[in-house]
Amino acid sequence: MIHQAAKLLDRPKDTEYVKMKERQVPLCKHYLAHPQAAEVIDSARTSSSDVDAANPLQSAVSFCDSNPVKIPVGVHRAVGGDNDNPTPGDILCGAIASCLDSTIRIISNRLGVKLKELNVEVLGHVDVRGTLRVDKSVPVSFQKFEVNVLMKPAGWIPGKIIEKILHAAEYSCIVIQTIKGGATVTVTRVK
Repeated sequence: MIHQAAKLLDRPKDTEYVKMKERQVPLCKHYLAHPQAAEVIDSARTSSSDVDAANPLQSAVSFCDSNPVKIPVGVHRAVGGDNDNPTPGDILCGAIASCLDSTIRIISNRLGVKLKELNVEVLGHVDVRGTLRVDKSVPVSFQKFEVNVLMKPAGWIPGKIIEKILHAAEYSCIVIQTIKGGATVTVTRVK
């Protein structure tokens, strides 16, 4: 399977010309006048046309309808897999990391703070005894996430401003807020 994600890294690195405020202010005005326009649907899907449905150790997930990216998925060795590709838990950690990363970048840009370095690491802690039904008292879920953020501005910026950016990004990060608050999930068998 070809990794299509590499094409994302080929984009130009110099994006100083992008001013998020110029992009977001008209959107905010539009959403105030037309709230229904602010409701979006993100997507991801798997298909047995990518990996045989009888294979219990691998699959592939496609993200986004407009410019699809396909990533192979493996099963964690803690539940009997080979750990040969990102696991669903890795992808969840990736969703947290990428959402917080992009939110920090947007807020920094809007405030005119140029970042020299930004690294977001997410560690998801899960006890798999729940999902394997070894111990029914263990929840089938991640018990906690550790999110470590390294932010270095290009020039001198007061530490208080960097902390404000991080707190604002945590507040505005949709993935983090969804995990903290929960969301309705409906699983339906399609016939």
